[in-house]
Amino acid sequence: MLDKNYSQLINEIKSEIKQYRVKSMSYVNKQLIKFYFEFGRKISIKQKEFNWGEGFIKNLAEDLKKEGI
Repeated sequence: MLDKNYSQLINEIKSEIKQYRVKSMSYVNKQLIKFYFEFGRKISIKQKEFNWGEGFIKNLAEDLKKEGI
């Protein structure tokens, strides 16, 4: 039988790990949303600035895919 204090410590640690995992995932998701928003904004600006047609997005996607991104 495990000591009560030890069991309590294990439960606290498990709870904290779960909380920090959720916090970490939330932070990462927020950063990805910010990145994708800025990425889309940059693409939109460049497309208008240089008067690139709709094929631009397809070419960009293909080029990024070739790079493994």
